[in-house]
Amino acid sequence: MEGNNADRPFLLSAITLSITNAMSSIEPSTSTTAGTAAVSLSPPAGEPEAENLVPCDEKSVIAWLIDNNFEPGDLRSIKRMKNSPPMRPMTRACFSGELGVCEWLFDHGAAPDVNEGDDEGQTPMFFSCMHNRLKVCKWLFQAGAAGDIRKATKLGFTPMHAA
Repeated sequence: MEGNNADRPFLLSAITLSITNAMSSIEPSTSTTAGTAAVSLSPPAGEPEAENLVPCDEKSVIAWLIDNNFEPGDLRSIKRMKNSPPMRPMTRACFSGELGVCEWLFDHGAAPDVNEGDDEGQTPMFFSCMHNRLKVCKWLFQAGAAGDIRKATKLGFTPMHAA
């Protein structure tokens, strides 16, 4: 987990509460408009923000893909990342908190990857929770990964454990 360990109980409580509230008050999207999951991204006061450093445009996302050792046209490949397990671009974007990249990938062919786990069963939702990417968690929930919040890895950990 990133950040100060003294903040861990607060962040865990905030993430757990936010995801629980989202699950109880929002219907998961089963259909999309023009391939985009509609999501409100207005966080409650005091909620951790996703990094979201990369704009949601093709040129910026292609540069992000190249910077992360992916081929520009291969949006669903699995690559080994430095100091992390092999990941697809969608998983890497969720891991990094790059919501704009997630949305762009979803709209351009990587939508199935919102539910894809790695060899250990770690999904984009798992990595988003583990790294306190609450905006990305909410987006994943709306984009079709609502069930992943309870999906356990091979070691038995869920995204809620990772948070």
